[in-house]
Amino acid sequence: MKKQILLFTSFFILNTIYGQRLYNIDKGCIKDNFEIKFVDQDITLVPDKFFSLSQLNLEVSRRVGDVGARNISKLYKGETVISYKITIKNPTDNKLYYGRIAFFGVAKKHQNEAVASYYKIAIPDIYFKQANDGMTSWVYEYYTYRKSYKFLTWIIWLSDIPLD
Repeated sequence: MKKQILLFTSFFILNTIYGQRLYNIDKGCIKDNFEIKFVDQDITLVPDKFFSLSQLNLEVSRRVGDVGARNISKLYKGETVISYKITIKNPTDNKLYYGRIAFFGVAKKHQNEAVASYYKIAIPDIYFKQANDGMTSWVYEYYTYRKSYKFLTWIIWLSDIPLD
């Protein structure tokens, strides 16, 4: 009985969120000491300089990025998430990393919250260390819905070998 109630509650909350229109965040900024180069576009994002997704012709994924999603490590391989191939040169070890980046909107009712003002992108060194020897790590920003559900605003998957 408890499982049924939990499943129904989860379904109701996710349906409420997925059923809402999404607010697309348009601005972003790298708040760290690295550049992101888009492999298939002529785009380089540099630290502390704001960028606009719409001006760069980058799309926001149309689905909500649920942190609790199964196989988050391979979410970029699915057709439901719009992601872009990137490279990042880590200034700490001067090594080139390969990856993917995806941007997500927030539920319309969260558009006035701080998390919806812009994408604040940073990657702590531990994530670069975890992305060695062919391993994939991922780092993301999220907002919380009803204190227990986490939804992505952006995610970066990275590895020291190409992901695709």
